[in-house]
Amino acid sequence: DHLLPSSVPLCIVEVVLEAYAKLAIATAGQPCERVLTIGVVGTHGKTSASLTIASMIKQIGKSVAYYSSLGGSDGVHSGLPCESDADAMMLAEWLRTSAENGTPAAGIELTDEMLRSHACLGLRFDALVFTSLRKNQRSDTLQTRCVENAMVGLLDQLQPHGVVIYNADAARLNRWVA
Repeated sequence: DHLLPSSVPLCIVEVVLEAYAKLAIATAGQPCERVLTIGVVGTHGKTSASLTIASMIKQIGKSVAYYSSLGGSDGVHSGLPCESDADAMMLAEWLRTSAENGTPAAGIELTDEMLRSHACLGLRFDALVFTSLRKNQRSDTLQTRCVENAMVGLLDQLQPHGVVIYNADAARLNRWVA
């Protein structure tokens, strides 16, 4: 709201977590510009889709980085611990390491926690994969609405050449896409 009495430079932003995410990816050297970046989002099926995509890329003879709730890889080391509530700096550092390892592609499972905390706002995507939009019996429609809103925001992070892939068998997702 106001400047603080300080001798260090100040930066006033509207949304701190959004600014933090963009700063994290910038200080990591914009790794999305060096690595094909694939984001996977939805209410169900994210982990399976992320790991399937990583497996497909690996099968064509390329190293691949992946970040999922079951673990990850930076293109060289597999079995890395990954947190579903990773913050922007954790994602930026993982992606920077993956780029430095010469990994040509990285798949990221974008969890609800990452979307709510704006952890992925600094990322630019070459592809976005939307898995589903199902209501969860244990949660209300608000969670699904949050994911839907975040999915709209992710479209703004799509590279100009980027593509969107979605599950055509998911009725609710099909209605959302339409």
